Amino acid sequence: DIEARVSLFCAEAAADLLCGGPALVVDAIDDIKTKAELQVFCLRAGLPVLSALGAGGKAECTSMLVAPLADVLGDPVAGGLFKHLKAEAAAEPEGQWWDALEQRVECVYSSEKQRVGLLPMPDGTNAADLGSQPTFRARVLPVLPPVPAAFGAALASRALD
Repeated sequence: DIEARVSLFCAEAAADLLCGGPALVVDAIDDIKTKAELQVFCLRAGLPVLSALGAGGKAECTSMLVAPLADVLGDPVAGGLFKHLKAEAAAEPEGQWWDALEQRVECVYSSEKQRVGLLPMPDGTNAADLGSQPTFRARVLPVLPPVPAAFGAALASRALD
């Protein structure tokens, strides 16, 4: 059975959102800090995670791969995520959840180098006025619409595998 949950994830709601021991958690969160919070919760709870990494700034749908986080090269989201996960693990040296965490998080990503960076803030605009959530970035990374759709299809295919 598939139970889709469309909800804004936060660490405080994790236990409620992921109660019942799901067979797989599919992560398509765009914010690295929040993505790391979800993955830390899942790893501590022993829940398998399938995570979409950065689709923004890329255009080549045929460069998509599925691999453990440890094997992902050149993806800025993977680098930021790995940094957050390692910092969380270092803060809790007695725990076991972090053992081989980079092998336990499976990722859908593109090997293509990012073609563009974040767009500049519009003149006279305050970043706090643009973000929909306090932890979300206000600047935008251009996205070619078929790329996130292809990531979603790869996530679904892998989840059903």
